[in-house]
Parts: sequence; C-alpha cells; structure tokens
Amino acid sequence: MDATLTEPFKTLNRRGATLAAVLSLLALALPVGAMAAADVGINGVESGTFRVLGPCSSGLLLEVTGTGRAAYVGEYSGRYRECFDPATGLVVDGSFTLTTANGDTVFGTFTGQAVPDGGAGVHYDDPGVITGGTGRFTDARGSINTRGIADLASGEYSGTIDGQLSRSESQ
Repeated sequence: MDATLTEPFKTLNRRGATLAAVLSLLALALPVGAMAAADVGINGVESGTFRVLGPCSSGLLLEVTGTGRAAYVGEYSGRYRECFDPATGLVVDGSFTLTTANGDTVFGTFTGQAVPDGGAGVHYDDPGVITGGTGRFTDARGSINTRGIADLASGEYSGTIDGQLSRSESQ
C-alpha cells in the first residue's frame, strides 16, 4: 500500500488509542471520585448552660447543653460531657453530640483547657475529633474546636465552634 494512503490511518489509530486510553482512565476514576471525601467547614456560635453531675476520675463530671448555628450544620442543639479538674483547668474524657433540626447528628470526643479570667469566668478551648454521625453525617470524620467563656457563678457559657468535617460524596 502507498505510504501516502497508510500514514493518515496510522495517525488515526494512534489518536484512537490515546482517546481510548483517556476514556478508560476516566471510567476507572469515576467510581473513586464518587466516593471521595468532601471537606466542609463548620463555623458558628453557640450558648447554653452547664451543671455538675458528680465526681469523675480527675475532678468533676460536667454536662453542658446548648444551642447554636453553624455553617453547613445549620441550627443544632449540643450536648457535651466532660471531666473537669478545677485545680488545673484540664478537661479530659470529653464527648459531644450535635443534633440538627431534622435529627441528624455529629458526634466525637475532645479534651481541653480552661483558664480563669480574673473574675467569675473561665476561658475554655476544647479541641476535638469528629468520629461519626447519622443521617447526612453518616461516616463523618474531622476536627472541631469549641472556645469561649463560661460564667461559673451563673452556669452559662457562650462561644464559637469551628472545624472541618469530611464526609463521603455519596452522602
């Protein structure tokens, strides 16, 4: 066969092979992409009350309940339990659950530190880990931090909540 006739077919075959390879890679990547994690920011404010439930391993067992509003989560109620050492301000064995208006939850664990403000209050900083959730937060993972001020005289607190939540794209 004449080279002038076969050369266009060789070029077409190379392009076809390249196109087929690219399409195959895309087809293989789609299922992985569908399950890829989507990171979303959680930033908001909350306030509520706290009370002493009794003793714990290193101080006082506190129950903290409040409400807030955060980006991506929306309106939520929060319930926190922690072991607080009043002598050092150390917070250990913390657990939390945030429940959205429709009942979906985000939950996890935290530790932290409280520092007196010179009056009846303490500034707290409690970094934590998101370990799961329900509803649209099923299999959630990430980090979260609450910080603010708690009034020891009134049993009230107010602060901020921020962090990153990773969830499956299919959620």
